[in-house]
Amino acid sequence: MTRISILLGVIAVVCGLGAETPSIGNVSLRHGGRVVTVDYTLAHGPAIVTAEFATNGVPVDSGWPFSMPGDVARVVTNEVCRFCWTLDLGNPGLVADELSVMLKAWPLETPPDYLVVDFVKATNVLYFASEATLPGGIGNLAFRTNAIVMKRIPVSSSEWRMGVDSSYPYQGNASWEVPHYVKMTKDYYIGVFPLTQGQFRHFQGASTPASAQSVENGYPDGDLKPLTAYNFNDVRGTANWPSEGHAVKANTFIGKLRARTGIEFDFPTEVQWEYACRAGTSTWHYNGNDTATLDEIAWYSDNVAQGYDTKQMHPVGLKKPNAFGIYDMIGNCYEFVLDWFVQDLSPAEFYLDSVGPTNGTERVTRSGNWSQVASSQNSCHRRKCPPNSGSVNNGFRLACPCPALAN
Repeated sequence: MTRISILLGVIAVVCGLGAETPSIGNVSLRHGGRVVTVDYTLAHGPAIVTAEFATNGVPVDSGWPFSMPGDVARVVTNEVCRFCWTLDLGNPGLVADELSVMLKAWPLETPPDYLVVDFVKATNVLYFASEATLPGGIGNLAFRTNAIVMKRIPVSSSEWRMGVDSSYPYQGNASWEVPHYVKMTKDYYIGVFPLTQGQFRHFQGASTPASAQSVENGYPDGDLKPLTAYNFNDVRGTANWPSEGHAVKANTFIGKLRARTGIEFDFPTEVQWEYACRAGTSTWHYNGNDTATLDEIAWYSDNVAQGYDTKQMHPVGLKKPNAFGIYDMIGNCYEFVLDWFVQDLSPAEFYLDSVGPTNGTERVTRSGNWSQVASSQNSCHRRKCPPNSGSVNNGFRLACPCPALAN
């Protein structure tokens, strides 16, 4: 059996511009049997508090299901705080005999990079400081089946260019992808993966109607593939964006998710989607202009049969992510965004924190999909789809405001 002794670890106190910045003090660790208890005080809260354990200075994976009840990985309002961690003594990280902890208090307006919604537990909204501290790591299949992981997208408030560039190997639909500059002022969270069939089924229940490429329809790995064939109105209802703001129908997937979490989940806007896709790049796709490198990041008509007898979608997260750590933003499936479709996005009304046109008849879908050729797989590719029309090629990923406060 692993022997654990407790040492006081490094305590990270958030430093800000004023005396009212949240800070942590009076940290103590103790353990009895397999349970480690951490006590601390929080000054100038509320704040989001995250923790990272280490043995002999080497980080230890906290494991999934997340097993730290109490004042950690969530919004903390108490001044005198406590949380517990039930050790998995089979964890290969627990090979040393000295356990330490690093705590960090995040001001609510500048939350941690990762937000996780656990569909299994009632206390289901959790925050993590980095990809390295995600329980089980980003490759944990739980984040594609019974939990959602979101990444905070930092917005610099500087101009950036949407649309095609003359240097791109394909010019796309020039009248739909007119190059133009936009500006954003608000950080947001976006799904690291497109929403999967497994996540939708786990949240909605076993009686959920199946997507075309589902387990029920003979695809053994269907639960790890993007949820498709549900239309815009199925997922959020007929509430009209942007005239009704982020209003959704209570009985839809997004409506139920909001009720459970207290967070205003929705589709991203078109500007949010492309900003997250590009991840600071201005090239044709987010790993360059060379079509030969497209295989590294996308499933499309030339490589989609890999691993299958026939062409079909692949499970999410198998290709390389972009610089923000977001997967599958090009290829595999189209993704609904909030905006009504308009052909030209260059007018001044779409410059600052754009919410798109005030009305229309078709919604925008972005990305490319598994059945399309290389020229349709890029960061600025746009399509349109009636909001009440489903397609085996249309999926979505979630977004929400930052900060996203819950618990």
